Amino acid sequence: MHRSIGFEDFVGRSIGQLVGHTNRSRWNGAFTKIRSAPSTQDLLEQLRGRMIAAAGDSWRIEVYSIVDDSTHRWIQVGLAGREERTVLLKLPYLADADDAIGSIAHWVGDSSCQHAIVDVTTLD
Repeated sequence: MHRSIGFEDFVGRSIGQLVGHTNRSRWNGAFTKIRSAPSTQDLLEQLRGRMIAAAGDSWRIEVYSIVDDSTHRWIQVGLAGREERTVLLKLPYLADADDAIGSIAHWVGDSSCQHAIVDVTTLD
């Protein structure tokens, strides 16, 4: 027996959630959601001043710029925590706030660099 699945059943849900995985942290920044591109203004509002936990510390995100081109979304942010860091993220065009936050947290946890350019489009 087949059940008809409407598009709204998928909006905002990751592939992991659809197949029953409950470990959401595994999917942050993994670009597995069915997407529509959030506007740069919406993304700015979702990221500006947001607090994240990474590398055993709390970090406040300050957004310096968001630029979209035909295939990528570039987000330049500053992080304020026990130290200050800056990062320029190169994300797929349809990236949203969850993708940016997951990418930032991953970079903070894996790097001690004060400044970096992180190309998330090339990660597997």
